[in-house]
Amino acid sequence: MAILKALQYNQMKPLLAAALIGGNLLFAPLAQASEIIRLDWQQVQNSTDPLKGLDLQKLEAEKMRLSDQKKSPEAAATLALLPSAGHFYAGQTARGAWVLGGFAGTALISFLSSYLLSSIDNDVARTAAVIANVAPLSAYWAWNITDAYYQTELNNEHIDQKIRDISLKQKEYGYYSTILNFNF
Repeated sequence: MAILKALQYNQMKPLLAAALIGGNLLFAPLAQASEIIRLDWQQVQNSTDPLKGLDLQKLEAEKMRLSDQKKSPEAAATLALLPSAGHFYAGQTARGAWVLGGFAGTALISFLSSYLLSSIDNDVARTAAVIANVAPLSAYWAWNITDAYYQTELNNEHIDQKIRDISLKQKEYGYYSTILNFNF
């Protein structure tokens, strides 16, 4: 019975390949048609082979490398007490540079506005100068700390997703059978 099914399967190969080729068979000479069918069937077989070019040990090494890249969000928040240091720790150098530039710009604007307000000889203006000096820098500093924490969390989630994808590939392609050296 299995031989009969195998024969039927082999007889189906040209039909399946013809369906893949589509209109090409209408224009190709008969001598080339069988060659086209055979080539397309080989391409279909190669594209559906799940183990083709897959090194399961490299996938395990990639998982270990990715888990080593994870950073502590608490450490990033602590380092962010120094503006942008948490972002640099998390590996986001471009964002860290922008945060540092934003902090410098905020400090410049707040000091200039407090200088202008303090030149007015009035108690209300002096109070406004202190607020203009402290409030923007404090708000930016607090945002910097929380952003470093959440950006590190976001990076860790991306890394965890990549690790889950690799684990799914390993399970799907028989990772456990290769560890035990079984061939199913």
